[in-house]
Formats: sequence, structure tokens, C-alpha cells
Amino acid sequence: MDLVYSNPGLGGLALWADGLLPAAHLLDATWWFDNRTVVSFRDRMVHQPIEGKVVFLGTPSLFLDSFHRGSGIKMWLFDQDDAIRRLLPQELRSHFVSLDLRRTLPLRVGAHLIIADPPWYMAELEAFLAAAQAVACLGASVEVCIPPIGTRPGIEQEREQLFAWAEAGGLLLMEVLQNAIRYDTPPFERNALLSVGKQVQENSRSGDVAKFRVEGLTGLLPRLHPREHKWADVQLLNTRWRVADSADGTGRDPALISMGWPSDIFPSCSRRHSQRDLPSVWTSGNRAFRCNNPQGFLDILRSMPNKSLSEITSGAAERYPEKNSPEAKTAAQIVKVLDIEHKEDEALRKCLSGKE
Repeated sequence: MDLVYSNPGLGGLALWADGLLPAAHLLDATWWFDNRTVVSFRDRMVHQPIEGKVVFLGTPSLFLDSFHRGSGIKMWLFDQDDAIRRLLPQELRSHFVSLDLRRTLPLRVGAHLIIADPPWYMAELEAFLAAAQAVACLGASVEVCIPPIGTRPGIEQEREQLFAWAEAGGLLLMEVLQNAIRYDTPPFERNALLSVGKQVQENSRSGDVAKFRVEGLTGLLPRLHPREHKWADVQLLNTRWRVADSADGTGRDPALISMGWPSDIFPSCSRRHSQRDLPSVWTSGNRAFRCNNPQGFLDILRSMPNKSLSEITSGAAERYPEKNSPEAKTAAQIVKVLDIEHKEDEALRKCLSGKE
């Protein structure tokens, strides 16, 4: 039975709290629009002709909002997170395409409006603009979220380079709306801030929107994105685990190894952090660990039933009865992290609902 969506204009964090979006993960650069931003995009979409087609690139909150308010538009969502699919209403699933836009261009659907929210790095910004051109019809409008001036050193030059690259490939820049978007603060960012003693300022991340007109249907060739090591994605309760895909470590201890951060929380959300490439296990609560046997850890993780915490705990005890075995100790570590992050999620949900 599909969940009922009743509050118009909900941002991504509220959709997550209601079980309509999967947990956000830092490795996906998942920041969702807040309520005000969803309504702002909605108001602009009202001016699109009813027969117009709309494509959302990495904006699941707008996709869900458009469906549940009964807009009547033909729309598609392209997003690399396939976990979104299982939470969509049945009639929306055929309009969702799981695709890594950094590596694969989507098929043309003749969209009149494309709204894109890429990660704020040049390779991804180019990839999402190329994807927007790929799905568009001539004369279509493209609205892409971009980092504002001051985000990092050199961002002003990066933006100018992006605009010049887009125009040379067939997208004409019409205007830039400053401070037009704002993002909810996701759980992983909350934990990162708290772990280093910073106060959580709700919805403090804001950005600009660059609006383009499609004047050519081909011409944008994004840079080749470097291959990254793959991460297996496993969800238990509301925690999403990412485990590095590695054949190394066979036969070694699969236990999690603390990297010394408070509460094992990675202390940053920046891709430029000097230790970003060190963890081999990462949770949606931003806990990150080393592991000498990622595949062994992944096997244990996958052996645990995705049920209640008590059922996960008892299932692990039955499967690994020898308490001093490496497998049993690793399973106990998993249960401990699940317990902590489950309590964090429940506390945040109560806060969002006004019950705390």
C-alpha cells in the first residue's frame, strides 16, 4: 500500500521522515531541497503548458511533489540512487530511471523543462548540463542548481568557465537567480557538524539557479569522469551502509577499525578532505571505518535480516553463536552502530514532527 502524501510543498527531509525517500548518504552528495525551495520551483512550473514534458535530474522531492499535487504533466526522474524506486507509488516507477549521469547520457524525451541539481563540482555540473541537453527539445528551459560565489576558492572562475562551455555547446545562459535555493540539513551533515563541536544551523546551505535555453540538441561533451572504486549499498533499518568493493583482505579479520574520530563520525562533508579516501565502510549517519576485509564484512552485513533491531540482534546471535569469533564480534559492531543511528533517526523524526 502506498503511503499518503498530504502536506504540500514538503522538502526532502520531511519526505524522508515520512518514509517516502531513502536515507541520504554523503557519498551520493545527497542534499534535498527545503520546503520553500520546493514551492518556489512549483510556482515556476505552473507556467509550463499542461502538455509540456518535465525531466528532473537528481531532484526526487520535486518529482514527488509534482505527482502528489496532481499537476497532470508528463514527467521523468533520472537519479543514480535506485533505492528511490522501491518507495515510489506504483504508477511512478515507470517514470523513474536509475542512471549515473556522470557516465551515461539519458535518452531524448523531448522535455520542455529540465530541472537539475548536480553535486557542486565541475565534472558533475557539466555532466548534468549534457544530460539536460540530451533529454530536451529545442527551445526548452533548463534550470540547474549551481554553487554560489564564495563556496570555495576559484568558484567564480569555475562558474564562468561552465557558462562559456555550455553556450559553446548549445545552451544559452538567460539569467542567474541568486540565493534561489536552500537545502535541508541531512542527518549525515548534522552528525559531522556536531562531532566537531559546531552548532547545526538548519537549512544553512543555499545556492543559485542558472537558467538556460536549449538552442542546440547536441554539442555538450562532458569531461570523462575518473573511475572511482565501487561501493556496495546495503540498508538495515534506516541505516545505509556503503562497503568498498574490494577483493583484498580474503581470510583476514572483517571487523570495523575505528579511525579515531569522535563517535567514529567522519568530521567533514567536503570531498576535498585529506582523509576522504581512507574509509572502506561508511554509514548514512556519516560513521566511517577502515576494514581489512571489506568483502568479509559485506557478507556478514548481508547475512543479517532487515527487520527490527531485536530481530537483527537475535538473528546475528543464531548465525554466529561463537561469541569470540571474528564474525560474531563484527556482527556485534554492526548491531551497535544500528542501535545508535536508529536512535538518532527517531530523535530527528520527533523533532521534525514537533513532538520534541
